[in-house]
Amino acid sequence: MIFTLQLCAGTLLISTIVIVWRRSLKSTARLLSIQGLALGGGLMVVEVNRSKLTGVMIALFVLTLKAIVLPVLIQRRLKLINEETNQGGNRSDVMRDDTYLNPTAGIFISSLLIGGSFVTTGPLFVNVGSISSSLSPTGIAVVLIGFLIIASRRRAISQLIGFVVVDNGITATALFVSGGVPTLVELSASVDVLLVVLILQVFTHQLRGHFGHTDISQLRELHD
Repeated sequence: MIFTLQLCAGTLLISTIVIVWRRSLKSTARLLSIQGLALGGGLMVVEVNRSKLTGVMIALFVLTLKAIVLPVLIQRRLKLINEETNQGGNRSDVMRDDTYLNPTAGIFISSLLIGGSFVTTGPLFVNVGSISSSLSPTGIAVVLIGFLIIASRRRAISQLIGFVVVDNGITATALFVSGGVPTLVELSASVDVLLVVLILQVFTHQLRGHFGHTDISQLRELHD
C-alpha cells in the first residue's frame, strides 16, 4: 500500500509542476485527469485494504469525479469558448494560457514552495503514526503551488484549474496524514468542489458574454 501512495504522491507533484510549466489549457485539463486518477486510485487501495464497502464506494465516486467529471467539464468549457471565439471572427489562441510568470520563474517558485513545505512541515508529521505521514509535505506543496497558479494566471478558467489543484492537494494531505479520508468528509468535500466548479463555469460564461474575454486582469479598470 505504501508504494501505491508514494506513486500517488509522485504523480500528483510532477503533474502539478507540469501544469505550472505548460501554457496549453487543453493539456492542463488532461493533467487534472491524471491527478484525479492518482488520488482516486490511492484512496481506492486504502479503502480496499480496510475492507470497507462504503469507503470503496466513496473512493470510486471520488475517482470518477476527479479523473473524469471535473476534467470533462473544464474541457467542454474550453471547447465552447473556442467555438464562440471562432464564430466571432477572433483568431486569438484561447487554448493558450496567459500568466504573469514565465515558465522558468514558475518552476523556480514551485521548487521553493516544495522545499519549504518539506523543511517546515516534514518534522511535524514524523510522530503522527501513519505509515504514509512522511508523504504529507507533498500534499501541502501541491496546495501551495495551486495557490500560485490561482495568483499568477490571468484567465478565469485558469484560476478554476488552480482551485481544483488546491483541492487535490488538500485531499492528498488528508490521505497521507490519516492513511485514508473519513467517508463523510470526503463525500461532502467532493460535492462542494463539484458545485464550485459548476458555479465558476457559469461565471466564466457570463464573463465572456458581457466582456468578450475571460481575462480577469482586464476587469481592474472597473474599480473606477
